[in-house]
Amino acid sequence: MKRERVIFRDPARGVSVATVNAPRRIPSDRLVGLLDKAPTAMAKVVVALVAIHALGPQEIRHQLLTGLDRPAGRLVVRRRFGDHVVYLDELTMKLLSDWLRARAER
Repeated sequence: MKRERVIFRDPARGVSVATVNAPRRIPSDRLVGLLDKAPTAMAKVVVALVAIHALGPQEIRHQLLTGLDRPAGRLVVRRRFGDHVVYLDELTMKLLSDWLRARAER
């Protein structure tokens, strides 16, 4: 078996992985007052998704309301290689509720 190179072959030798540039969170010292500067409820939600949950602009732009599970506090984000579940904190859930309320009133 060793002579035929059946046992000692590397099973991952032909696999190539693309480089992933993951977004970084905004430091907490820069977050002070950032939500107060956002003019609309939608802007506040976007700031929270970027600053707290490190979502990128493409992920936010292509996000659907069907991905939001309010009772479970989860947001399913569509990514290139599959879906990603983001567990939302209380602040983001409150901002999302405010935005949905403002959206319904409009």
